[in-house]
Amino acid sequence: KRPAAEMWCVDAQHLANQMSGFEVDVAYLDPPYNQHAYSSNYHVLNALTLWDQVDLPPPDTKGYKSGIDRAWRKERPSPYNSSKHAKDAYEKLLSTINARYILTSYSTDGNIEPKDLLMANLERGKVTLLTQDVPRYRVSKQRQSERARVLEFIVITDTHAKPGPPLRQLLGQLYHFAELGGVDTSGNSTQLALW
Repeated sequence: KRPAAEMWCVDAQHLANQMSGFEVDVAYLDPPYNQHAYSSNYHVLNALTLWDQVDLPPPDTKGYKSGIDRAWRKERPSPYNSSKHAKDAYEKLLSTINARYILTSYSTDGNIEPKDLLMANLERGKVTLLTQDVPRYRVSKQRQSERARVLEFIVITDTHAKPGPPLRQLLGQLYHFAELGGVDTSGNSTQLALW
């Protein structure tokens, strides 16, 4: 008998490949949206989980102000951090996952254009969107963003249901919710066909 829940600390694509022989109920995906690796943002949690006891330099060492180990900053890249590779990596992972429901958390500010992300999910089944407009992340208070808000969304894909609704309708939903939330949609033609 399988346990009610299991956790792994491995690459998502590797895990999807290993588990392709049996179906899980839900797979939740939260890939990085941009060039900033999760590993550097969550390095303390990673160090506690892996218990790898890295040697950190003194706080005044040039280039180490944050105390983030170099391996977490540079040596563990993800294809999702690259606008060139993110779409292909996501499509490969999505096509490999064997789950009844696949949930993907993403943003209109991401490396993967929403139309591409939605199209990949439509190839797997029926798509439903949950949306939330949020303040756009700013690296510092001194650097103002051109767009103050972005739309975060969760794509829920029922792989047992007939694909739908049409891509144009889903893109229209994103556009509509972005406008309601005050997300600036001007000048973003590469993000959404309707943007």
